[in-house]
Amino acid sequence: MAGETKVKRITAGLIFSWIFGVLFVFGGIGVIGAGSYLLGILIVLCAALIIPTTNTYTSEKFHFEVSGGIKWILAILILIFMVVGMSHSNVSKDGISPINNNADAQQAVAPSNAAATAKLYGLGDRFVAGDFTWTITDVTTTSQIGQDLGGTFFGEKASGIFVVLDVEVENTGNKADYLSDSYIQLIDDQGREFSPTTMAAVYLKPEGSALVFEQLNPGITKTGKIVYDVPKGLKVANVKVQSSLLTSEYYTVRINIP
Repeated sequence: MAGETKVKRITAGLIFSWIFGVLFVFGGIGVIGAGSYLLGILIVLCAALIIPTTNTYTSEKFHFEVSGGIKWILAILILIFMVVGMSHSNVSKDGISPINNNADAQQAVAPSNAAATAKLYGLGDRFVAGDFTWTITDVTTTSQIGQDLGGTFFGEKASGIFVVLDVEVENTGNKADYLSDSYIQLIDDQGREFSPTTMAAVYLKPEGSALVFEQLNPGITKTGKIVYDVPKGLKVANVKVQSSLLTSEYYTVRINIP
């Protein structure tokens, strides 16, 4: 009917969609800031689909609309992603083994949290962490990762120096599981903790050699590289490997940085 005013309904679902959508966007940004880039981006994208304005845009532009039920599913997935992405930054540092000159020493450290354990291994040792069996096979350094094309550098340059770990991981569990570079942190003798530099790792050659985030089936072995940007002059460090991002159990590998 001409001149009829369209009434905009404000429902509880609309209000909660705005509240949770915006909160989850900020939560995703926090996960990115904690070093879990891929999980943080996934959280932001899922959160964007919950926000009514984005939902309206996708409906008009791409002709699909996210229903209320799917929004609840997205909210649950976001909460799972946030727990996975932030848990590695909440593990107590009291359980970190000090650097030991005996690379073959294997010891348990009694942390303030009795549920947490730390074990010390050396370069080339195989050890089981949860459903994964890990081996750190080599350590190299470089000032930049990428290539020069026509006088323009495409890649990342280290603020300090890039430490590149070569790792071998086998899924020794009974089901497929997700493998992430966030499982591994680099810790120097001052207790400073360095997260992987994922943006630099994507420029590694050969293409696809970066270990970032993927699903690994049981019985499958994955070899890859993990990159850290650390201060120049760092010569000895511990590599902390968690059995998963949802537990406080971890294993420590002592490495010498060339």
